[in-house]
Amino acid sequence: MRKNPNSNHRSQEKVTIITIKKTCDEEGSTTSRALPAVVVAAIPLTVDFAVNRTVAALRKETALYTAVWSGFKADDNFYCPNDNSSALQEIIIERYAGSLRDEPAFIAKLAVRQSHDGFAFQLIPIAVKINRTKAKLRQNDDDIDVNIHIQIEALYSNNEKIINLDIGRLDIPLRGLELGKEWRQNTPYSVASQWFPAVPVSSSQDSGRTGTGNYVIKVTVEEYDDFGKRVNQISDVLFENKKHLQDFLQPD
Repeated sequence: MRKNPNSNHRSQEKVTIITIKKTCDEEGSTTSRALPAVVVAAIPLTVDFAVNRTVAALRKETALYTAVWSGFKADDNFYCPNDNSSALQEIIIERYAGSLRDEPAFIAKLAVRQSHDGFAFQLIPIAVKINRTKAKLRQNDDDIDVNIHIQIEALYSNNEKIINLDIGRLDIPLRGLELGKEWRQNTPYSVASQWFPAVPVSSSQDSGRTGTGNYVIKVTVEEYDDFGKRVNQISDVLFENKKHLQDFLQPD
């Protein structure tokens, strides 16, 4: 079967994750505010994401996607050092196939939105453009569905030990992306990820806060051409495992 010439590009793959941050006031700010209590206390947050982890595991076992690629970035300074505001403003995901001199085969720009109470964040896709897919498409097929999975981990010290914490597993599904044409949000937050908690910061017994938030962003992008069938498969599995999920979430 003849393929779309802008599909099935797999050679010399390179994935980059770029974090865009605002310029922090190194001399401090007159509008300084306290970090949310959960950040300082570093309360274990993994229980809140038990459902997401279970669903992710089931998805891996049941859904057969056409193409998958991934990348990660380890970074710090999630917060500004003096005024405690969020420094991370945007995440850019790029995939190259072939020459790095060419424009990206895939590029997605995600804005970081903070909740009004400062406790939580979510990722908002601003713009996505796919010039060449890793998945194979038929000759006259110019659109593809994409699921962007993002895992966020934090590394911090609570004055007793170093803790590596899984604080969020997020999904951004995008349907019917046309090759070579940029997709943009048409209404505020019409497509957005789930919320994830504020990144914990390190602390010491004497001086309190000593860090600005160390974190790792792990991205997995799934490209496929049969969105409805995949979603139905996942829904069927979740329904069949409903009792298992309920038991999983029951407190001991």
